[in-house]
Amino acid sequence: VRALKAALDATGNAKLTGKVMAHIGTAVDTGKPAVEAIEKSAKAQYKALADANRLAEIGNVSEDVFVKQMVAGARGQIITAGEAGIRRTQLVNDLMQPGNPRLAAVLGGDAKVMDALLVEHGNWKGLMGMLEKGSPEMRQASQKLLARRAAIYAEVEEKFGAKMAGTASQEAISDVDAATKGVDAGKKMIEAEEFVKAKYGAGWSEVLRMNFYTEAGRLTFYEKIMPGLSAVDRAKLLGDVTAEAEKLNIAKMLHHAADDPKRIAEVEAYAAKMGVNVKDPRVTEMLGKMAIAGDKERNKLLLEIDDLVKRYHAAEAGSPEQIDLAKKITFKQMEANSLTVEAYIGPGAGRMTVSGIKVVGPEAYQAAMSNLEMIQHIMHEVSGDVATASREYEVYKYMNRFAEAADAAGVKHTSLDYWKNFSGFVASTERGATSTVAHVGEKTAATTSKKGAPVLSDLNPKIGVVTDQFLQNQYQGWQAFSQQVLGDLKKIAAEDPGAWAKFNAPRPAAGAKP
Repeated sequence: VRALKAALDATGNAKLTGKVMAHIGTAVDTGKPAVEAIEKSAKAQYKALADANRLAEIGNVSEDVFVKQMVAGARGQIITAGEAGIRRTQLVNDLMQPGNPRLAAVLGGDAKVMDALLVEHGNWKGLMGMLEKGSPEMRQASQKLLARRAAIYAEVEEKFGAKMAGTASQEAISDVDAATKGVDAGKKMIEAEEFVKAKYGAGWSEVLRMNFYTEAGRLTFYEKIMPGLSAVDRAKLLGDVTAEAEKLNIAKMLHHAADDPKRIAEVEAYAAKMGVNVKDPRVTEMLGKMAIAGDKERNKLLLEIDDLVKRYHAAEAGSPEQIDLAKKITFKQMEANSLTVEAYIGPGAGRMTVSGIKVVGPEAYQAAMSNLEMIQHIMHEVSGDVATASREYEVYKYMNRFAEAADAAGVKHTSLDYWKNFSGFVASTERGATSTVAHVGEKTAATTSKKGAPVLSDLNPKIGVVTDQFLQNQYQGWQAFSQQVLGDLKKIAAEDPGAWAKFNAPRPAAGAKP
């Protein structure tokens, strides 16, 4: 908290500092009894495990690490979720008590108890993040819940044809993204959501950390017609798609920022580099739609796209009608994705991440801005707490994709390699590299590269203490880097507006966001 205050003071915005610190102070003070309770329970649990010679079941971590991990998880929940975070912390504390009947029922595979626990807690990532750091029984329970969610997904796949890209991750906090296919993909997606909502309530997506999308090819539908367009027409279409992506991404980022002055200023800085007026009528229009609760507007678009896809397939191949329909499908899907909780808006991001294409020019620019929007989404989830967001690997996944897009486009920046390597290391090689206990023990697994990311030396596979101040400074550096590079990407796109990487057939995937 002291580190956060120092960073806020550096902005020179006293009003912002007061507002943020008041929020955190209130949350921490109100949640103090819950944090103290879980700290006490963690110490008692550790002693019981030590007395029973069971420390190997929790990786032989020290008492200090075991307790700190539980306390850090509780504090993070409370700071970001307030009263809900306190309630969730109390629930986890109950599960830690010896002989807890609910935990026993989960271990026994009772689906009704598991479902009730998930709904009561309300946040898959928070629950699983603490369970997998708790007692052996809590860790076993996390695997039972993971299996339960897999069963739910299997049922949805059978009923609605929603499929994941690749295989499901076995990481407890992982998310599930699945896509519906075919000419009725929009209808199937809506039905799949309603099916899960009926079981887990309006907050089903957060409860299960599960999302449904239509197949990724709808976002990138225009690539079907690109090879047949003239150079002039290709550049015109790419320019139109990019201009729409700019406005929709800025609108979405402003929506995430809500009334947080610091986040708004960050988005406005990006908008300036993109040449987007935050008061543009299209931005204002989309902000209004995003502010409306529920998925009515998005669902309307999804069904319209179903109709357009059917008309596209019925039209004469290569006809002006079919070309026009392909364009409409892309633009409609971009808008639908902007109204979706977590989906890439720019087709370039979909082609790069889902189809594995090394995008260039305008599409690389689209990919970069879309990954910045994802980072702002994460900041929104943690109430703007940079240190909390930076403790987990997910934000680095999007930083890495931004850097990869910049590299593919030919951006030259002195910090590009650093951000590509640092973010790649945290996102792929060692996902706990920025955690509160990153400095504890040797990270032998981090000496082996994953997805070509950097590694630690096998001579000294250790990470130093990662402080909040370090993470705050890192994010400030990221802001400066990403703003400059975003402007560079726009210039590169303008220099060769028709630059386009050849078509690859999209794989079945979770919308545009894997």
